[in-house]
Amino acid sequence: MAPMRAFEEQENEILDAVARVLKSGMWVYANEGKAFEDEFAKYMGCDRTVAVSCGTDSLILSLMALGVGPGDEVITPAYSFFASASVIKHVGATPVFCDIDEKTFNIDPEAVKAAITPKTVGIIPVHLYGLPADMKSLREIADKNGLFLLEDACQAVGARINGKAVGTFGDLAGFSFYPTKNLSACGEGGCISGKNAEALEIASKIRLHGETKRYYHSLLGLNARLEEIQSAILRIKLKKLPEWTARRQEIAGMYTDAWADLPMRVPYVPDGFEHVFHLYVIKSRDRERLREYLNEKKIGNGVYYPVILPGLEIFRELGYNPGEFPVSEHCCREVLALPIFPQMTEGEIEAVIQAVYDFHGSKGL
Repeated sequence: MAPMRAFEEQENEILDAVARVLKSGMWVYANEGKAFEDEFAKYMGCDRTVAVSCGTDSLILSLMALGVGPGDEVITPAYSFFASASVIKHVGATPVFCDIDEKTFNIDPEAVKAAITPKTVGIIPVHLYGLPADMKSLREIADKNGLFLLEDACQAVGARINGKAVGTFGDLAGFSFYPTKNLSACGEGGCISGKNAEALEIASKIRLHGETKRYYHSLLGLNARLEEIQSAILRIKLKKLPEWTARRQEIAGMYTDAWADLPMRVPYVPDGFEHVFHLYVIKSRDRERLREYLNEKKIGNGVYYPVILPGLEIFRELGYNPGEFPVSEHCCREVLALPIFPQMTEGEIEAVIQAVYDFHGSKGL
């Protein structure tokens, strides 16, 4: 529903842009891709971005550009989407999991300190659900120990700390433009940003099979280019992103104000942090009954995520045991995402608010 409403809001512009690209005959990373990179960099407040095929590739290419490989360890949260850890395994390195902060759902800097070993080369903090991680503390830890910081900003485009955009704190950062994201393509898309200009240049070559110029290859690269149609669509949608972000924050504020006194936890936002609410996630001890009630009312909801990453079969060889990540495991039992997207009607917002109230036995608004 949400991706279609976003498309319908700009349908004519998008269709015109698609037609323009098709008529140009340049369909894979050309003028539209380069223009999007420039416009996204301006939006972010950084010098350069590198457009790639998807969010997962943005992280894989970043690790490759940073020289990560077998024998290396990279620290990442135990509670996130699969790609935050799978990308480490893809380049032959070992993911080392850390617990999260119970208020923010983001990686706990104190847990990061305890996880560092002589094999540690970097940290991948995730700005989960659209709230920035504690980049000041993580930057200090990284600098003190000679580690890189690779921001997984796939859920957090537009999020900021004291006015500074996520994606500009780390050596590199990866973004996703999957159709459900705050800035979304009509298909797959991603981008890389960051402070490490040399690594950005390497990433730009890797996405083009390691080319330095046509048919001359200096690196073992991949085919990870952003298609021109997606670039053209993203250029159109980027113009609306500030407005859409403000609307997400407005809806989140309505939810938080309405439910402040209910026996559940609403999202926490530290001072100076700007949450962009890719997801509006509550914690409820009675989550399963609440889900059943919302389903009966035909109100969408979702569990992000039902299992911690160390509990997945692919990572069991790492030897983690139940109970090692108590905060993450607790979140898996209690988190619930509720509907939030810029095109929600007032009636839909009120229906969500009232349903959650009614479930908790309130007499209404």
